[in-house]
Formats: sequence, structure tokens, C-alpha cells
Amino acid sequence: MDSLSIEELLDEKTLLFNVVDEVGNIILKAGEILTPGKILQLRQIPKLFKLDTITTNKNDQEQINLNLNLNDDKVTSKSNIIFNEKSYLMTQVPRTVFSIDKLDTTNFNGVVNKTSKIDSLTQNRVKLFYTKILDAMRKNDYTNVALMYNEIRDKILYDIKLLISGVNYFSQLKLLGEYSLCHSLNVGILSAALSYKLNLNQDITSDITLGALYHDIGKIYLPQNMQSIEGLSNDEAKIYKTHPEVGYKILKDKLKINDNVAKIALNHHEVANGTGFPYGLSLQNIDIQTSIVSVCNFFDNLTFNKTEHKIKNTREALKIMLQVGSSYYKAEVLYGFINMFSYNDTTPFEEMIL
Repeated sequence: MDSLSIEELLDEKTLLFNVVDEVGNIILKAGEILTPGKILQLRQIPKLFKLDTITTNKNDQEQINLNLNLNDDKVTSKSNIIFNEKSYLMTQVPRTVFSIDKLDTTNFNGVVNKTSKIDSLTQNRVKLFYTKILDAMRKNDYTNVALMYNEIRDKILYDIKLLISGVNYFSQLKLLGEYSLCHSLNVGILSAALSYKLNLNQDITSDITLGALYHDIGKIYLPQNMQSIEGLSNDEAKIYKTHPEVGYKILKDKLKINDNVAKIALNHHEVANGTGFPYGLSLQNIDIQTSIVSVCNFFDNLTFNKTEHKIKNTREALKIMLQVGSSYYKAEVLYGFINMFSYNDTTPFEEMIL
């Protein structure tokens, strides 16, 4: 394999060779059209190599198969994630350093949760990265938005897989700060954690986490005072309730997101008793992916006091969920969430701020 620089690809329109990483993973295949998005994807990978498809022989192919002579490992080619069931850890191929991890947060004054299992630098880097996504969408620039959301999804999947065995309280995964900045990230983090706890497969977990991050994308054009339904007038509430359909349209038309993910955003306000919106679906018509995101969405809204129920800590939020959740959510999802971590989490949210 010959080393390859991004500069060598800038004038190319169609790849004449496979692009691989340093351990032989095929990142792009010969014949693919080079788009700005794919160039951005390649820039995130430390070392690139080109592999001539003509000279690739059987021995080369064995090398390309990640050199993974690992026992009991499961490889998912879609996301290049390797699971070692014995160690319950996840490693990311080809990289464990995401572009998020390179962000300079010197001028970003984010609120830090001092009780979190997510380190303070990562808390601010993820929020800063998400800020860049929101800024781009507000300018109606969706060029790299899907790639950037994928980056956050992969970062969450990687970090939560590593952290989850050491988490005792829900608050140890909570990002603190401005609701419009932290809410979707929190729902993504909790949805990934619950998917792992429910032992869902990697493809479903990936879709759920991405759908959770996208779930409120339809709010991007709503004014700041309409980011939650609490306290809105009837007319404002009608506008607010359009955000799932607006989000679905953005995901399908602008970002070309698959329906499994887009429908999570469309249906995340549907509840089991049929009183949700936009369609009033009943329990049997709400899939587990949507139900997971809905439960996590409700919990984070509770902890931000964005509902009619005013609470001071996680324990009070979980109590409300037990009181009202059975008429809203699938039982296995609701109780899976409630039992995910310790119920006795009584630290007031304001005391978690560093």
C-alpha cells in the first residue's frame, strides 16, 4: 500500500483505487465519486493509503480484513466497530480520536457537570461541536450536517460503551447548560445507554442514537421561547406541534436520512394511549426505537423542568415517570429505563455545576 494525502485527491472526481487506513480497512472503494462530504470524512482519519484493486490478491485481502485474529469478536462493517464480548469494551476502527476530540474549547464557556463520568473537556467539546451544527443549519447550510451528526453519534457510542459499567446515577451522564444546546445531546446519550442495557444489536443502537440526536431538528426554525410546550398559548402550541413533521421533512429532503432514523424524529411525541402528536398513534404502532427516544426525551425534559412537573433532582424525575409513564410508553422500555441506574439520586442539579 502507498501512502496517500488529501491533497492528492482534491482534483480527482472518481476514485481509481481503494482508499484504506493504516490497518487495511477500506474507507472508500474504487469507482466512488469524490464529494466534499467524503473529503471531510477522509480528513478525520490520521493516515490514508491507496490500494490498487488490480494488484490486490488473496493475501492482501486477508490483511485488509483488519488483521483481526481476535477470538469472540463481532465486526460490524457498517460502522467499523469491533465488539469484544469478554471485555465489554468497544474500540473504533480506524480511530479512537474523533474530530470532536481535537476541538479547542479555550473560548467556549460551557457549564460543566462535576459529577459526570464524562470528563469536563469532552462535555464542552461535544457541546461546542453541536453548536457548530446548529449554526450551520440556522444559515440553511446542510452540506456537512449529516456527517457531523454521525460524528457525534459515533463519539457517544464509543464513550458510553466504555463508561456505562461505572455509571451509578443518571445525573452522571447529564450535560448541563442551555436547554437548546444540551437537550438533544442528553437524549442521544441516554438512548445509547438504554439501548446497550436492553442488549439491542449495534445497527439498531446506532439508529436509535442518531434518531435521538435528530429528534428535535424540526425546532431549528422555532423561536427560543417555543423550544418546549410548557407555558405556550394555544396558537403557539399548534406551531410547536409541527416540529416532528418539519424535522422529518428536513431529514428526508435535505439530509437524505434513512426512514428508520427519520421516523424516530417524526414519532417521538407519540404515546401509548393515543394522545400524542402528530398522528395520535396507539401503542402497537409505536416501535421500540421511538419508544426509547420518547422515554429519554421525557426524562431530560423533566430534569430541565420543561414540563408541568417541577422537580429538583433525578429521583423526583424518576418518581414522576413511574406515576405517569405507564400510559405513555412501552412497559419494557419504561422499566428498563427506570432500572438502568440507581433510583436514589437526590443531588440537586444546581449543586452539580463545577
